[in-house]
Amino acid sequence: MPSAEDQETEHRSLRETGLLLVQIRWMAIGAQILATLFAARVLGLPLPLERMALIIAGLVGFNLIIAASLRRDRRPPDAVLAAQLGIDTLSLAALLALSGGAANPFVVLLLVPLLLALSLCAPAAALPIYLVSNLSVWALVTLVPAPAGGPGSALVPAFVLTSTLMAWFVLRLRLAAAARARAIEALRKAKAEADRLAGLGLLASGMAHGWARR
Repeated sequence: MPSAEDQETEHRSLRETGLLLVQIRWMAIGAQILATLFAARVLGLPLPLERMALIIAGLVGFNLIIAASLRRDRRPPDAVLAAQLGIDTLSLAALLALSGGAANPFVVLLLVPLLLALSLCAPAAALPIYLVSNLSVWALVTLVPAPAGGPGSALVPAFVLTSTLMAWFVLRLRLAAAARARAIEALRKAKAEADRLAGLGLLASGMAHGWARR
């Protein structure tokens, strides 16, 4: 059974993970605003700015709520982190759908929430993000009208292959790191037990020597 110190360490680690996700989301929101303004004002692309602004404003409000909950020192489990990343994925997909669909080169950013899920959550919690990311690309290719010369349906298998390889690689690294951590912990416990037995042996030897002198 984990000690109180171990539970506190895990609690602190999960809270720091939640704070990191909030910070990353603020950076993503800032990048989305800058990219939208650049495309509309500098490049002169005809974008539905009102609808895009509504999505970004929703993300801002969502992130404020998450940040406030973390200030109350709540423990965000993997399911909560995965749900947040799912909302990030769907919001990004909606912005892409309003700004060119699969023809938008920023479609590759749909891999970012998946990478975060694979890195921060348990594999079972990251699986829905894997599915949502791939379904979002499929929807952008098949449901959103694309300009002539767009990437076409070949983008879907390319994205699926990339996301699958990335998921396999990250999960293998996490499994290897977990196995190494378990081995180190087992060695630490074995050394502590050996030191304890050695101490008991020295104590018994000293007591036996004392009795012998009597």
